[in-house]
Amino acid sequence: MINKFYQNSNIEKFIVMIFPLLLITGPALPDITAVLLSIYFLLFKIKKNFKKIINSYWIISFIALWLWFLIISFFAYNQITSFSDGIIFFRFIIFTVAIYFIFSEIDFKFLKILFYISLLIFSFVTLDTLFQFYNYDSALGFKGDIFGIKPEGLEGRLSGPFKDLIPGAYLARFYFLVLLIFFIDHNLNRKINNKIIIFFVLTLSLSTIYFTGERMAISIALFAFGIIILFIKSNKVYFLSIILISFGFIFLNTIFHSHFNDYTIINASAKHEGLLIQKKFPCPENKNEICYKEVSRQPKFTDVLFNFKDSAYGSIYITSLKMWSDYPITGIGLNNFNLVCKTENKYVKYHKEFGCTTHPHNLYIQALVETGIIGLLLFINLVCSIFYKILLTKNYNVKIFGFVIILTIFWPIMSTGSFLKNWNMIFISFLIGLTMALCEFASTKKSEFKNTN
Repeated sequence: MINKFYQNSNIEKFIVMIFPLLLITGPALPDITAVLLSIYFLLFKIKKNFKKIINSYWIISFIALWLWFLIISFFAYNQITSFSDGIIFFRFIIFTVAIYFIFSEIDFKFLKILFYISLLIFSFVTLDTLFQFYNYDSALGFKGDIFGIKPEGLEGRLSGPFKDLIPGAYLARFYFLVLLIFFIDHNLNRKINNKIIIFFVLTLSLSTIYFTGERMAISIALFAFGIIILFIKSNKVYFLSIILISFGFIFLNTIFHSHFNDYTIINASAKHEGLLIQKKFPCPENKNEICYKEVSRQPKFTDVLFNFKDSAYGSIYITSLKMWSDYPITGIGLNNFNLVCKTENKYVKYHKEFGCTTHPHNLYIQALVETGIIGLLLFINLVCSIFYKILLTKNYNVKIFGFVIILTIFWPIMSTGSFLKNWNMIFISFLIGLTMALCEFASTKKSEFKNTN
């Protein structure tokens, strides 16, 4: 009876729908929810979908990568750390598979609910972050969001409703998921009111991504937008207008917002926080006098681009490649980067300007240095299998949206979080599973709505 109740229940679908909201709360709640949802899938759903699981190449590729994680642990710099992280990585596979199969069973009613919930959460993060952007003081920098959460860490960055400086990455990844859902259902995207609302929200959020100071987030968002405009078969003017109006809004803010105009540059280099500026503002004790203070910000993008070896990224990547050259086949082991970096003095000269980080800040370089050349090949095989799954989508425009979502996760030339970090990997797993499920839904339900190509 219990099994029958859960088989017919829609509780798991509603949990998936509010998962973007859970991600805002920090790593704990999404991790607990992901584990519980995975257990639910193993208990009540896996038997029904077992045949499809073993015939899905992307799932087999995921499992093959995981098995390699376990094998390399016996050769790792710290075997216990590598093996324990390898074991618990399995929950990310189950969670991705669970999301995929749970949402492969939805109908248009649930799709519409998913759209409005996703749009509401997406709009909230955009408006909250934008509120913090305008809650600015030249002496103090960016102050609290609507909940009083203040940015901590790099000067000139926004936190929005998060505890970390990640609203840009969050918005950039969910940006195209909202578009994907919107353009799957013709009943949603043919209504002019919906198109106006989406236009307004996406224009504002694209600008907000830029204001967060997360250059990689805005770069990948614009790159993905470029792909959409080039390859989409309809609504080209609609998407081009979003970009142009966003650029106009950004331009106006760079002219009139104090954050962009209350300082002079003292020194600029490609190093971490290598932009030294002098800010000027009315003195708190006497508003008639001008006070000055020096602060450090992230280096200018052009300085990093043209002096990459001197940048923090250059330091991290060079250190990583040197480690890999010493452990080419099996790598140093999962989550061993910081330990090896701090313990082995021979790597000091490669990272002395920046110091040791917890991970290599690029998924492909992390796969190479922590799991060796075989691990990198298995990782690339997994990425290719996911892209291939998306490219099988029969609805052309939906295929393009699905493609760019996966691209925002796996584009190789960008700085990323670790694939072992709970929040980051749960986020990635959620997006992969839901994107593939929605693309499959668009193919299997094609006869029930007009194709958008």
